[in-house]
Amino acid sequence: IAPGPPRLAVSAPWPNPVPRGRQFVELDLVLSAGALVRSQLYDAGGRLLRVAPPVRLESGPGRLTIPADGLVSGTYYLRVATDTGLEASRTITVLR
Repeated sequence: IAPGPPRLAVSAPWPNPVPRGRQFVELDLVLSAGALVRSQLYDAGGRLLRVAPPVRLESGPGRLTIPADGLVSGTYYLRVATDTGLEASRTITVLR
């Protein structure tokens, strides 16, 4: 039996909204095959604010921790991508 195409499932970020005093946001993800995972955080205007160092994750469940320190109140967009071409985006709301 041939393996299916690679898949990436990403949970909603939590906590969301990010409350005052919280320094990070977490996301659970599941990869069908190991991959190098990159995450980028954009503001509502589409400006790239942060690029996290790439992380190698094996197949199965994993977790990403995204720093939220220094972010002002507003809406942000997180893009998660793998070196195998899979992508997912999630919205993060920050309340300060």
